[in-house]
Amino acid sequence: MPQQVWVDLDDIKRRHAAAYKEYLEGREVLKEIYQEYGRIYLQNPEKQLWAGLATHAGSLVVVAMYDEIERNQQAGLSWRIDMSDLCDEFQRLIVKMAKAIRDDVGTQAAVFGSEGIDGIRRMGLEDPENLKAWESIARGDVVAGAEYLAQREQTVVLNKYYKDILNLCVALAPAMSIRAISGFEELGCPRFTCAMGVWPYASFTDTDGPGANDRWTYIRDSILPIWTGMDVDQRTEWVKKRLDIIRNSQEAKYDGF
Repeated sequence: MPQQVWVDLDDIKRRHAAAYKEYLEGREVLKEIYQEYGRIYLQNPEKQLWAGLATHAGSLVVVAMYDEIERNQQAGLSWRIDMSDLCDEFQRLIVKMAKAIRDDVGTQAAVFGSEGIDGIRRMGLEDPENLKAWESIARGDVVAGAEYLAQREQTVVLNKYYKDILNLCVALAPAMSIRAISGFEELGCPRFTCAMGVWPYASFTDTDGPGANDRWTYIRDSILPIWTGMDVDQRTEWVKKRLDIIRNSQEAKYDGF
């Protein structure tokens, strides 16, 4: 006779209520971070190209990733405890990744915005290439500096967390590749992969160095040319629209099950 399994619905409800509270708290952190990038960009659109691109990316993170995971939770995935726990942990990783970028390149952008290159020098950055990037921006070679900052974000700051994603669930690697979008599709930017997940870039969670990192190669060859090819007015209008998306995005609603 098969063993009867009892489900404690009250316990499930308590767990989901606590997870939903954590989701809302993380969402506020994400919105605060990406709106700050927008403010940094708008104070100096000529030089803060990285902050503007980070604002654009942030709108995708909040709306197309973080909130979408929660909507899937509310749509029924949460009744599978293993799937629910996976989604919760993935959301935590998204927030950790956003904080890690803020604490590194994001802090540098804020210091440069308020104190200029002298403030960056006083930070005592350990990586000489990191300092050179800001010096390039200060001299007016903004594209080269922004390219390094984007590379640093992807291949230095985030590598640990992409490994964590892969360790969380191997299936997330191809799933994230297939679903990854740039947000610039309307401007001719290709998708990260085709439906098969093998072209033009196979791995979203590639943690190799810059020369072999698929995520960085995609950003360098597909996203940055579009972003740096915009004139200042077009870029600024784009950032303002992405800020509106972040401010006005609707969180997933919790129905209490």
